[in-house]
Amino acid sequence: HTLGIISGITGASYSRDGYFRSLVDSLLSVISEYDQNGLIFASHIFHADPNQSIRIYCDGRCDGLLVLAPDLGSVLVNSLRERGFALALIGTMSYDDSLAYCDIDNMHAMSIAVRELLELGHKRIALCQGPAGLQPAELRRSGYIQALSAANIAMDDRLFSPMLGDPVPIANWVRQVMHRL
Repeated sequence: HTLGIISGITGASYSRDGYFRSLVDSLLSVISEYDQNGLIFASHIFHADPNQSIRIYCDGRCDGLLVLAPDLGSVLVNSLRERGFALALIGTMSYDDSLAYCDIDNMHAMSIAVRELLELGHKRIALCQGPAGLQPAELRRSGYIQALSAANIAMDDRLFSPMLGDPVPIANWVRQVMHRL
């Protein structure tokens, strides 16, 4: 009666990241409603040697694993699949129909958001990108490009943020964009 929860992003910190903290809190709340237990794993445990960690932590400790926002081609996800372990992805669309997942249509959502801004008369719309290699970030970028292209607005690479990670370059990029507007 235990469901494991782990970040698919190496080094993700639930305590510092508002998105993950809120997501984990919500998951634990629902797990509790069903009189089940939740087991949160430190991401480095599984990412260092997924096959060894799966044998140690998943054989009898939990009945399934929720993997939050795994990278494309995640070694962890592939190892779990090969072992036949019950898992579901959250924040990333499934690799194929054999895996359960929960996510939004990131490309369509971003396209709608950009079109709304264009309808309000905005012509220079910046994109603050997510971490490199994450499927949702790639899909949002595609939706952004698609909406601008459909409106015949030329791409301006200066309006793309560096990939998320270190907050200093992002803050500097925001200052530069604000200065140009």
